[in-house]
Amino acid sequence: AMIEGVSLQGGFDATWARDIAANQTILEVTGARGVDYAAGGTFQRPTELDGLTVRPALGVTIVPDQAGITIYEGNVTLRDVTVESVQAQTTMVGIRVVPPTTPANVTLERVTLLGGDVAAAAGMVVGLDVNGSAATVSVTAIDLVIDQAMPAKRHHLGVRANAATVDLGRTSVTIASTTDPTSLPLDLVVGVQATGGSQLAATNLTVDPGGGFAFGAGVYADSGAVLSLTDSQIQGPAIVGPVDAAAFGAAVALDTNSTGALLRVVAEGGAINQATTGTHIAAGVLALDGSRLTVDDSDVRAGTGDMGIGIYLETVASAEIRRSRINQDPTGAPSCSGARVCAGISIDGYGGRLRLQDTSPAMPDPTCCAVADFGVVIEDSTGVGGTAPISVAVALNRSKGLARAGACINRSRLDAGDCRGANNSLCIGLNTDENS
Repeated sequence: AMIEGVSLQGGFDATWARDIAANQTILEVTGARGVDYAAGGTFQRPTELDGLTVRPALGVTIVPDQAGITIYEGNVTLRDVTVESVQAQTTMVGIRVVPPTTPANVTLERVTLLGGDVAAAAGMVVGLDVNGSAATVSVTAIDLVIDQAMPAKRHHLGVRANAATVDLGRTSVTIASTTDPTSLPLDLVVGVQATGGSQLAATNLTVDPGGGFAFGAGVYADSGAVLSLTDSQIQGPAIVGPVDAAAFGAAVALDTNSTGALLRVVAEGGAINQATTGTHIAAGVLALDGSRLTVDDSDVRAGTGDMGIGIYLETVASAEIRRSRINQDPTGAPSCSGARVCAGISIDGYGGRLRLQDTSPAMPDPTCCAVADFGVVIEDSTGVGGTAPISVAVALNRSKGLARAGACINRSRLDAGDCRGANNSLCIGLNTDENS
């Protein structure tokens, strides 16, 4: 276990000259907690790991739950640290932050988390796992790199935050596609996940979650989490869903009363296989169950496959979209192709009536309408369908419960897409039902 006030530095040669690039210092871990900032250690004085590589010792028995580094409390800084693949039976975590009673404040600078594998078929691999359900926890990361291999079908998460405050700067999350050609109903891959009321902010975040799973997202917020993405590029996973059941993938997904704000973000859905009797959705942004979405000066693109949707809202989800481009590639052409259905924006179910006032940066009031009367506000934006047999720029379906209408649209262009192909059967700029 680490001792408060005693820092460990690596990168020295035989003359005590320090060069961490030339002189690798390896710290081999044997216990399930790895390098252990144990409970009761307080760690109020600087207790740092600096310039070290952490990896499992050879010949150590594989335990059910393994972490490379475990932080229970205190003020902890990890700098120029690499955690190499640690193997476990059911759960493998690169860095785990889980304070039992007292607060923890963790700073990660130039930290790299590599690999990871579990033996159990339903096991889980997590790069950075932050759990503040029992005490206040805050993690700030600069130049964090998470690169996970995927030798077999598993649940993979790059970053998981529960009831925590996490700030990611210049962070890269890459998860290799699975090597297992089959897909199980509960298979899941997520680049960055925030749940349990977490506050997660990211600037210059890059996510590529690979694929081969039935469900997944580049970034996923759930259970009242607040998500803010700025100047980031988020890729959705490639989804391989069962032919007779629903499956979805999204670059950014919001669920269960979560809030998401995207500013200067590129969010692109991944490819998805064609369904036969099930519905497979590949979305740029997916918002469900009371979620609140703000998109400003961003590019949101549907994935390809069965149903490609740029922005999909369902079940009292609401959105404001400004100065953004939906389903356009960098040349302005429709980005959704090869799908059964392409939609720029689809609102399904009962629309919400919510104006986001608490997101940063705040957007100006629209000039076209009273926002409290609308579930969706679209202004100074372009929505494009695609080149599918059914291509719709904006679809309002079963949008009951609104004071006047489903959406307020001002100074915007709605383009059904390329409607000249022989396969086009429906090509619509704006589609509404009798309740919209």
